[in-house]
Amino acid sequence: MLAILNSLAEYFHTINGLIQPKETPKNIEKRPIYVIYKGKAPGIYVSYEHVIAQKIEKDKDGGILWKKYTDIDQALSYARNILGANYFLEPAAKEYIKKYKKSKEVKLSLPGINIREDGPSGIPTYKEVLQKETDSLNEEYIEKKLKEKFESIYPQWNKNLKEEILEEIMVEIDEKFKNIYKDYELKMDIPICDDDMMDIRGDSQE
Repeated sequence: MLAILNSLAEYFHTINGLIQPKETPKNIEKRPIYVIYKGKAPGIYVSYEHVIAQKIEKDKDGGILWKKYTDIDQALSYARNILGANYFLEPAAKEYIKKYKKSKEVKLSLPGINIREDGPSGIPTYKEVLQKETDSLNEEYIEKKLKEKFESIYPQWNKNLKEEILEEIMVEIDEKFKNIYKDYELKMDIPICDDDMMDIRGDSQE
């Protein structure tokens, strides 16, 4: 079903593209890419109206969830990890990605010109994708922020805990020493009988 949907969408997009002027690769501008990972048709889009249309339709069922990217490699990597290899790719998004990558190849082939490329040099890992451009309402973002907060307060918290434990141990040791001293005093406080008294000279008889 997904393959049929992709084929039909690509067909109509191709027909529409035949009657529109072609863009030259050098004039391709960066566009936001939307990865819908929960909704009626999860996939990659560049047409914001499709995202809004799905949102309006799905609001009654709990809405949709998506992430916005400007880096193509990050968007593709995230889609593969979340949706699997056979995710839906909007024809407009497919065309944009193809044109943008072609424009980069043209720029890189120009001699004597150094061009600064945005974004990472290679495809980011799944962990790196989660750490960049994440929706502030996303559960992964909240979990990441909680972890960062815990890691920031952990050293001081650990130090305070050690000091508190050490203080409690010292109090316990002090109390034990006091109890031992009291027991010692009680044992040593024994009345001495007259018969046990000895003359300083060592003779108890007259």
